[in-house]
Amino acid sequence: MHAARLKKAYFFTIDVFIALSVITVGLLLILSSHSERPYSVQGLFLANDILSSFASTRISELNSPYIEQLCKEGVIKRTDNSILEQAGEFYTFDMRDTAGYLIGNASEGMVPQQYGFMVIINSTAIYNRSITYSSERLLVVSKGIISGVVNSSVMWGPLTAEVRVWQ
Repeated sequence: MHAARLKKAYFFTIDVFIALSVITVGLLLILSSHSERPYSVQGLFLANDILSSFASTRISELNSPYIEQLCKEGVIKRTDNSILEQAGEFYTFDMRDTAGYLIGNASEGMVPQQYGFMVIINSTAIYNRSITYSSERLLVVSKGIISGVVNSSVMWGPLTAEVRVWQ
């Protein structure tokens, strides 16, 4: 009789270990399979920061050989323009490639590599540093209005400026 009870105890103990193993594996599968969506707040701050940085940083504050060359050649006449105003001026006078190079040069090192971003002026893409964008990715947009002065009597704008950021 004592041997029969001992066999039942072994079976009960083995059943407990099997049940705990199944529960543990199940919990691990459930916890490790949660879907992760992009964190939208960081992208929103990044889009707003890029737009405000382009709107507030003056051409004269940039330390870039490319921009210095544009100033020497007379392509950039007003160094007190912001980056965004200068890109808008280039856009207005059909120098869209130059506007794109300006934005690309000014944004170098500003945006982390895991983000793609695009600058659009009046529905025309001026600059696109793209990691492949698909509809599953989170897209954050920040918009502003820009205008500027050519000389004391001529103005251009207003234009809409848009920064799109995705991860």
